[in-house]
This record gives sequence, structure tokens and C-alpha cells, in this order.
Amino acid sequence: CPEIEGLHEALQHMCALQSLLLANLPNLASLPDWLGNLILLDRLVISNCPKVTCLPMSIQGLTSLKRLGIHACSELGKRCKENTGEDWHKIAHVQDIDIWSRFDYMHV
Repeated sequence: CPEIEGLHEALQHMCALQSLLLANLPNLASLPDWLGNLILLDRLVISNCPKVTCLPMSIQGLTSLKRLGIHACSELGKRCKENTGEDWHKIAHVQDIDIWSRFDYMHV
């Protein structure tokens, strides 16, 4: 659904949710702070959501989060770059972080 601009608040009550894929949402503007309520979340993938430019502070509290994918989200990818990105401290606890832009696989 390309017209989605925000995540439905009902998701915050899905406490047993372990995996969340947010893909092809060009109008999704941000991730809500209540994302930190999903305490059993162990996998989060954000793919082709170019308007999402930062992670909520609450993601630091997701101690079960083991895998994070950020794909084709150029600004968010920059902010989450290991050791130097502005949001790196929020995700440094995640074991497996996969960040790539759509240009990483283009050949000239």
C-alpha cells in the first residue's frame, strides 16, 4: 500500500510479534516510538521506505532484536552506519545488521 503514511496503532499491542517487515512504503514518514513496546521482536526489516530517515529512541530497548535489515532507505542507512552514524548507538546491541542501498548492486 504505497499510500500508507504511518503504522497502525493496533500493532503496538501485538506483544508476541517476533518479525516485522516494512517494505515498499514510499510515504511512510517515520517509525513510531511505541515500536519499543514490541519486546519479543527479533527481526526487523525496513525496505524501500525512503521517507523514514531515523529510528525511534525506543529501539534501544528491544533487547530481543537480533536481526535488522535496512534496504534501499538511503538516509536511514547513513544514520545507522556502524560507529559513525547518528543512530548507530540505538542499534549497536543488534547482532546482525544488514544495510544496503539500491545503488550497491548497480554496475556501470
